[in-house]
Amino acid sequence: MSIKSTYKKDNFLIIELEGRIDIQVADNVGDTISELIDKGETNLIFDLKNLKFMDSSGLRIFIGIKRHLDTVSGILKLANLKKNIFEIFEIVELDKMFNIYKDIKKALASN
Repeated sequence: MSIKSTYKKDNFLIIELEGRIDIQVADNVGDTISELIDKGETNLIFDLKNLKFMDSSGLRIFIGIKRHLDTVSGILKLANLKKNIFEIFEIVELDKMFNIYKDIKKALASN
């Protein structure tokens, strides 16, 4: 898994992920995002259209990011989830905890 790109739009940092999030890369991803938050990037949208696979370590990363953002009154949104990725959130009922949107445009338009 890697960060394909990042860009700013409407006061959000949009982070495009690609590949896989599994136990082998989860800590690096979490550390990278934590550094961004610590540098002041507190409104994040993750564009997951190119994320092909995620296991429970990916869920752990997103929960950790959400908790970190909550401590700084930040915002976390997820967009463009493939069916298999959305089902992982849904099975463990984390789809209710996270703001999940069909696409970036809808994520940016939401309050």
